[in-house]
Amino acid sequence: MSQTIRIIFLLVTVASFCQTKDLLYGFSSVPQSNLQNPSVPNESRFYIGMPLISGIHFKASTFGTSVGEVFNDDGVDFTSKLNSVLDRLDHNDFLEFNQQIELINIGYAYEEYFFTGGVYQELDFIFYYPDDFVNFVRYGNNYTKHSLELDDLKFKGEL
Repeated sequence: MSQTIRIIFLLVTVASFCQTKDLLYGFSSVPQSNLQNPSVPNESRFYIGMPLISGIHFKASTFGTSVGEVFNDDGVDFTSKLNSVLDRLDHNDFLEFNQQIELINIGYAYEEYFFTGGVYQELDFIFYYPDDFVNFVRYGNNYTKHSLELDDLKFKGEL
């Protein structure tokens, strides 16, 4: 029985995530820092986050390239770098977008404990794009290398 509980605990903790955003840490004077890192000691006794203002988060990322490859100041012109990046894309590349807006957030201290709670709206969106789709957008109707394959074109979103 003890071994089973250890295995379940291990599986649950390996699949759990406590820190939800890629942010700078060490802002213990901001009460909402508990949302990013629950172990941060909170200095306040009570707080209420202002609806729609106290917590707004947007994140966009891509797989297959980085912004630095296109915008790096290395003496190569922008068009050449963009064409190089677009030529390397394949059907495994994707674009990811995450948006989170805090509707209300409260926290209060009770003895040595600090309780927090809140409601927020979150949107996750992933767009898997094949290289044929990118080349069609890039060249328009002049893209006639072969027939256009959009089998890998996929969208996935959650609200």
